[in-house]
Amino acid sequence: MYAFANISVENNMTVKALAGFDEGIEVFINGISVYKEVGDGSFKPDEYSFTLNLHEGKNNLLIKSTQTSGEWAFSFRLPENSVRNSKNRYRIVD
Repeated sequence: MYAFANISVENNMTVKALAGFDEGIEVFINGISVYKEVGDGSFKPDEYSFTLNLHEGKNNLLIKSTQTSGEWAFSFRLPENSVRNSKNRYRIVD
């Protein structure tokens, strides 16, 4: 399963991200793989923490969630930032 969104920022910044998933996840920013992890097969929201380097302007976020059996599940959020959204377009605000 894939999920896509745009994240816009006014300045270059590094943000903390939290993710949860069943079997595996890979996160891409602007076409570059920035995080990859294999889980234990049980979904726990916010179980994994990592950072994302975002560039000034629009950043393309792509999440690939892998699942071989059972139901699909994943979560993703930026817990330390205020985010506004509209139609899969997100903007970090101060």
